[in-house]
Amino acid sequence: MSDQMDRAFTNSEQIGTVGSPSTTAEIKIDVRGAAAENKLVGEMSVLKYRQQGAIQYALGQITEVHLRNVMLEDHAILTLARQRGQVDHVSNDQDIHDGELRVSAVYRELENGSYQGASMGTVPPTGTEIRIANNDIVDEIIRDHRDNVFYLGKSYQSDLDLPMWFRQFNGAPGQLGEAHHIGIFGRSGSGKSTLAKLILLAYATHPEMGILIIDPQGEFAKGINGDPENFAIDIRARLQELNRQIISIDVDNIVLNRWELVEELLAESTFITEVGITTSGPMNPKESASASIVAAIRNANITVNNLHQRQAFDTAMQALQTAVQEQRIYSGPGPNRRIMGRIEPTNHNDLYQSHWQPLMLLFNSNRTGAISTDTVIRQLMNIGNAGRPIVNINLAHRTRNTSGVQWNDRIRNITINQILSDLERAAENAYQGNRSLNTMVIVDEAHRLAPNREPDEEYARRIRHRLADSARTTRKYGLGWMFISQSLANVSSDIVGQTRIQFFGHGLGMGSELESLSRLAGGDRHKINLYQSFKDPESAFSTESREYSFMAAGPVSPLCLTATPIFLNVYNNPRTFWEKNRRAFPNVQMQLE
Repeated sequence: MSDQMDRAFTNSEQIGTVGSPSTTAEIKIDVRGAAAENKLVGEMSVLKYRQQGAIQYALGQITEVHLRNVMLEDHAILTLARQRGQVDHVSNDQDIHDGELRVSAVYRELENGSYQGASMGTVPPTGTEIRIANNDIVDEIIRDHRDNVFYLGKSYQSDLDLPMWFRQFNGAPGQLGEAHHIGIFGRSGSGKSTLAKLILLAYATHPEMGILIIDPQGEFAKGINGDPENFAIDIRARLQELNRQIISIDVDNIVLNRWELVEELLAESTFITEVGITTSGPMNPKESASASIVAAIRNANITVNNLHQRQAFDTAMQALQTAVQEQRIYSGPGPNRRIMGRIEPTNHNDLYQSHWQPLMLLFNSNRTGAISTDTVIRQLMNIGNAGRPIVNINLAHRTRNTSGVQWNDRIRNITINQILSDLERAAENAYQGNRSLNTMVIVDEAHRLAPNREPDEEYARRIRHRLADSARTTRKYGLGWMFISQSLANVSSDIVGQTRIQFFGHGLGMGSELESLSRLAGGDRHKINLYQSFKDPESAFSTESREYSFMAAGPVSPLCLTATPIFLNVYNNPRTFWEKNRRAFPNVQMQLE
C-alpha cells in the first residue's frame, strides 16, 4: 500500500466490519456501536482486502441500515417493554445494527502505486474493516485521472465530493470512442436544470467538442445570454473564459431553404384558403395548387431567397389562375368558376402583404438576424478544430417577429425537423469520412419533442421519429444526445431505453413513473427505497438549504463501474462548485480569492 493511501485509509472513520451473509454484490455491514449513532445511509464506504495476492479496494454506498434486538422479540420481554417502555439491560444495550453495502466499483493497487479497475471475485472474510470513503482515499484512487474528472456534487448526504466522467467522443486517449446518450428526469423544481447546466459546463471544457442546445422554453437561452439563474452561475462568462464561441439563435430567425418545404408550407397556408381552395375533392386541391405555383416560380428562375418579393407573388397568382382554367385543381367546371370568382375581386396588394410575404420571409436570408439551418450545422460541425461553437436554438418565440415573419407551432416543427435532418446528414457524411462528430445535442423538455404517444401533427411525428432513430444510430458517429424532461413515463420509451447515463431527480416515485424507474434501476428495491427518501427541494426553509438529490445510473463516475446506481446531492452554491473544479475555471478562483 502506498504511504499516502495508507494514511488516508487509516485516518478514515471505521463504521463496521464485513458480516454474514455477504455476496460479491452486496456486503453485510456489522455496524460498530459508536457508528450506529451516525448517519450511514447514502455514505460511500470502502473496504480493503486481498485478491490473488494484490490489495483491492471495494467501494459502494450504504443503501439501508437495519436494527434487531432478538431479546425484545421474545414474547415475555416484549410484553414487559410495552408496559414499561424499555427494559433495563435489554433495550438499547442489546440492539444490533447492520447495513447493506452495494458494491459499485473495485480498484486493484498496482506495483507502481497506481490503481486499475477490477472486480470482486471473492467475498472478503468476516471482520474485514469497512470505513467511510473520504476525499483523500478517492483522490488517491483517481490520482492519474484527475484531469478527466469533474465535480457536480457530493455523495448523497455526505461530505465526499463525487468525481464524475464527462468525456468527449473523439477516441483520444482517456476519452470515448463513441458517444454516450444522457437522460435527466425529474419534476419541476427537482434541480434538473441546474444539473444540466453544470454538465454543459463540464462538456464545454473540451474545446474540440461541439454542443447544440434545442431549447423549447428558452431555459438555456437565459444563461447563454448572460442571465445567471442557477445559484449565480454566469454560464456566458464561464463559456467565454473557456474561449468558447457562443451562437444564440431565436428559431424564428432561422431561414428555410428547401423547395419541398415551400410547397408543403404553401399547401397549408392562409394564402391558399384566402383564394377559396379547400381540401375537398378527389385530387387534394391544396397540394395541387401549391405544386403548380412552385413549378411556375422555379421555371421563372426565381430563387428561394426572393420568394417574398412581389415578382414571385405575381408569378404565383398567374400560375394559380392558369391551373384553375386548365382544371388541374378541381376536376369539374363548377368549383373552378367559384375559385376564379374568388380570385378576380381579391385585393392583390392585401393578399400579398398579409398572406404571401409573411410566409415567404421564412426563406429570405437577408432579413435581420436570419441564419440558415445549413449555416448553423456548418458552424457547429467544424470538426477537428479547437474552440468549436456552442449553439443554442431558442424555440420559445411563437409569434410574428419584428421582421414580419409568419410564425406558428407547425412552422416551428418544420424548422426543428430541418435542423435534425441536416444534423443527421452531417453525421452520416462524417462517418463515411472516418471522422467523429464529437458533438453533444442537448434537448430540453424532451417530452414535448419526443412524447411516448404518437402526435397528431405530421411534423411533430417526424421530429419524434428522428429523435428516436438518432438515439439508436448516432453513437457510432460520435453524436451524443442529452434528453431533459419533467417526466420519465411521457418520453418515448425508445429514447429512454437508449440512454447510457441516467439521472433521476425528485418526483418520479408514483404510478407508471415508479414502474419505469424500477425497471431502469434493475428492480433493486433498496435503491428505489433510497430514491423515494429524497426531499422535495421546494420544501426547504431557504434556497441555501435546498437539496438537489439524484440517483445516477451508468458509467458516469469512477466510483460507479458496475450496473448499480449511485446517489448524489448536486452542489447548491457556486463557491463549492468552483473550488472543486479549480482546474477548469482558474479565473473564477482568482475572483473568489
